[in-house]
Amino acid sequence: MSRICAKKECSNIFPREYITEDGKKHNLQKRKYCFQCSPFGEHNTKNFNNNNSGICCICGEQSQSAKKKCYKCYFNENKHKKIEQVYSLVGYDCWLCGYDKGKGGVPILEFHHIDPIKKLFGLSTREFVGHKWEKVFNEIKKCVSLCCLCHREFHAGLILPEKIIDIYIKRWRKIKDRLGKKFESFGKKKLLKKLCPICKKKFIVKYKKQICCSDMCYKISIRKVKNRPSIEELLKDTKKLEFCGTGRKFGVSDNAIRKWLK
Repeated sequence: MSRICAKKECSNIFPREYITEDGKKHNLQKRKYCFQCSPFGEHNTKNFNNNNSGICCICGEQSQSAKKKCYKCYFNENKHKKIEQVYSLVGYDCWLCGYDKGKGGVPILEFHHIDPIKKLFGLSTREFVGHKWEKVFNEIKKCVSLCCLCHREFHAGLILPEKIIDIYIKRWRKIKDRLGKKFESFGKKKLLKKLCPICKKKFIVKYKKQICCSDMCYKISIRKVKNRPSIEELLKDTKKLEFCGTGRKFGVSDNAIRKWLK
């Protein structure tokens, strides 16, 4: 008996068994596509009938799955968001000379650490995207925003450190006054809170589809019989009706009743 290729445009016939050069027999009953569409030994798992699979929804190039962004588009989009977030905090102008030709989402200015000993990592586009916002925000608070010319002049000794420290204190004071109470929570995602339907306690949502506060509450919520009887009631019922009869009473199996009694 032979099989027909599942690809719409192909419909070639291929056998149910395949013998290799070594003389080994291979069972092809679970195989969907012929040897022309999917050569033997290449372990191809692509769905040929889904034309949109593996295409980025932004650039149209190949991606890991359908209707999703490829890594390049995802990185660029995330990069522009993070850079815009950083410059909306520190401003688009150099803190020393006032150079303000920067654009949103374009990293033109540089960050200089006041105390090199406290420096954990450099602040470039790679670090903005790679680290969490809390780490980036704590690192920005140690720096001044300078253009490339002022930054080079400082390291060449043409600008005094006292001037940089004075600008650092003044600018961060202005930023704190501008944001007020929102300064410490700047850029952080708002924490959503829900009420657990089982224990009636409020909890912070970690992911969108989270319903219960813990795994224990979730297991209780998916039970067939949510309001289980006490062990004393079960013992009385098992004496009168035995395990099978008690299971029929609550709509479960006799083994479920045995588990409830443990």
